[in-house]
Amino acid sequence: KREINKHFGNSVRTIVIPNYIVLHEKMDRLEKAGKYFLYVGRIAPIKALDNLLLGLAKSDAFMKSDYKLLIAGGVEKQFEGYYNQLVHILSKNLALKEKVVFLGNVEGEQKFQLYADAYYSILVSHSENFGNVVLEALSQGTPVIASHGTPWQNLVDNKAGQWIDNNENEIAKSIDEVLTMGEEDYLQIRDNAYKLALEFDVYSNIDSWIKVLK
Repeated sequence: KREINKHFGNSVRTIVIPNYIVLHEKMDRLEKAGKYFLYVGRIAPIKALDNLLLGLAKSDAFMKSDYKLLIAGGVEKQFEGYYNQLVHILSKNLALKEKVVFLGNVEGEQKFQLYADAYYSILVSHSENFGNVVLEALSQGTPVIASHGTPWQNLVDNKAGQWIDNNENEIAKSIDEVLTMGEEDYLQIRDNAYKLALEFDVYSNIDSWIKVLK
């Protein structure tokens, strides 16, 4: 909207509505899945996975727990150097290396089962124009830790996750907080996460599109 007004003036009529999508059905959580945090997306510098790894290493609660970080995403040829950088970080901290698993590309039902079973999903990118993976996680009732580089302040407003700076100290603090919360509080956050996802369901908000078209 700002760009349109900048180039064509404030007299141009604009309408802004959320990025509604078709939500995936909610999966049942599998008890045998284990305890893990989840990242889904490209392995690329803009995703700040190096900061995430360093933050996890600084989190006492994470390092002393039996939780792991699962990374679901492929490595494009242009970013192989960045992937090697991540491997180097892990090689310097063998205790962390044992707690990080690269899954490669995961799609379809398997991906949404991963979301459903995750304790939290994480997206600490330097920049995102929306971040569909946040909504995918919320659609499974899984809360999210997202960075200020994403437009997801409403995670905090709706008590469905955290919205933080993506430096390693803030990431560590956030991980410590979510791992030390009570079970009742966690289950409430999961409920809030799913309710937030429903606000972006295209079928429940079709009237917004109709108003625009009219």
